[in-house]
Amino acid sequence: MPVVDFSGWVEPDLVIPLGGVDYTVHPPSVEGLKMIIALAIVFEKRHGLIEGDLSDSVTDAIASIGDTPMAVVSLGQDIYDRMEADGVSRATRARVGLYAVNYWARGKARADVLAHAMWDPDEDEATDDPGEQDPKA
Repeated sequence: MPVVDFSGWVEPDLVIPLGGVDYTVHPPSVEGLKMIIALAIVFEKRHGLIEGDLSDSVTDAIASIGDTPMAVVSLGQDIYDRMEADGVSRATRARVGLYAVNYWARGKARADVLAHAMWDPDEDEATDDPGEQDPKA
């Protein structure tokens, strides 16, 4: 039976070093990715990056998320809980969650550009309120 080493072709984890701890976020499931893409679309619309009305599938996905924090959707409950237990602030968890939304939905390059635009301290447009960034806020 032939054996193929597929390990070099799988989608990599998102590893987030924070406060001396590496938080490893596994790629989302197909269902999870639907929620993440919906969050990314709402974020992009809210910030004028895209135009038009939200589709019913996007509004349905957002409605299904309910009160679940965006960071729980994009990082997973286990990573979110671990960050909280490790004393990571709510604002930082929200920022990491938003980064993960953009990372999974649009890729690392896009997530990096948006993170720099929102949070670099030298930027006039930077905000300290993650609620302004949370598509569900």
